[in-house]
Amino acid sequence: MTMERFMFSFYRACYCFRMVCEYCFPSPCRRQSWIDRSMMHLTRVIDRGLRTCFSDSLLKSWDTIIANGLLNGLLFFRIARLAKVVDKTTLPNRAGIFLEEAEKRGLEVYAIHLFGRLSNSYRLSYQGRTFDYHEIPLTMFSGDVSHYDAKNTCKTFLHMHQLPHAEGAGFKNKAPGRVYGLTLGFPLVVKPNDGSLSAHATYPIHDTASLDRAIDIAQRFQPEYIVERYVTGNLYRATVVGQTHVFVCQKVAPHVIGDGQKTIRELIKQKNTDPRRAAASVKSSTLHSILVDPASVHLDRVPAQQEKVFLSSKATLSAGCDIIACTSQMHEENKELFLRVARLLSTDLIGIDFIAQDIARPSTQQTTAILEINTLPYIDMHQNPSQGEPDPVAKIVWDIVLQKMDQFFSLTSR
Repeated sequence: MTMERFMFSFYRACYCFRMVCEYCFPSPCRRQSWIDRSMMHLTRVIDRGLRTCFSDSLLKSWDTIIANGLLNGLLFFRIARLAKVVDKTTLPNRAGIFLEEAEKRGLEVYAIHLFGRLSNSYRLSYQGRTFDYHEIPLTMFSGDVSHYDAKNTCKTFLHMHQLPHAEGAGFKNKAPGRVYGLTLGFPLVVKPNDGSLSAHATYPIHDTASLDRAIDIAQRFQPEYIVERYVTGNLYRATVVGQTHVFVCQKVAPHVIGDGQKTIRELIKQKNTDPRRAAASVKSSTLHSILVDPASVHLDRVPAQQEKVFLSSKATLSAGCDIIACTSQMHEENKELFLRVARLLSTDLIGIDFIAQDIARPSTQQTTAILEINTLPYIDMHQNPSQGEPDPVAKIVWDIVLQKMDQFFSLTSR
């Protein structure tokens, strides 16, 4: 587990500023406070300073040693404690699949609690040694690339390596972003630089008044925001593990398909009867029930046969989106593109949000864009899709982790 992941766990266990917000619905809003922004800025300043003085390999070693030392200190003073997870429904969906697989293999994994609260960090005991990770076991080895979660940093990286991306730039003040957006031309997207789950993002924007309002909405979340060109197509999530395996699924915004008889309200109720869909508040579930604002949708309308009615523009899990597995349909050229991103970042774990007309066609033969990268992706989507053949993500991740550990023990025993 890296220092930044450890500090994130510690910070969230101590402090979490949540509120209800129409621009984050149905997820609770973690609107960034002054404390959030100060900690994030300080972390990045220190990170940039260290990277100018030391090699990445040395930093990774120090990062892990310091984080583990701090955690052991907290355990010694009983500020933190280790506990076996008995109730899997208390776990985040991203972490649960790996604990289930660990149990099948007889691995000893303990949840780390800080101040009596689950921290989303875990400790593996293996061959007499302990290893800490944050939700996904591969974070033991993936190194600290979390600064690429910032959309502006990601965009710079994509541009530098000539990877397909949506043209755009980051801003702190409203006027420069407004001028840039008008110069770039409509349609546009405006979103917070460090936001996630489409929080306070507005798209597509077609006029100046909407652009002004979108910037205001983004800055309610945090001062830094992105203005970029809106790229049309299907939204895919590609996840690369171990720089060898690539899993892909399509994320489709919450919708129902008409049958010419049932109302939209009835179709939503019918779709929500799927036992795999839990309430948005249930963290342990990958798929969630569709929640709709009655004021935004005419729920008593009867859609025509095969008419697709979208109920939200957000293709997020908590909003009730569909997850369609399509790893087997991915074109080899697209797979190589995703692998290249992971290799350039030198990481064993990365999620890539990708826009394309069809994942089965080469990226060079259609308009595509990498929207952003996620260093702690919701990898469970690939194992628990709403449609298609599930990918054995947890099994493959643990295979890679244990192989790396065996290599580590082989080297240290010489």
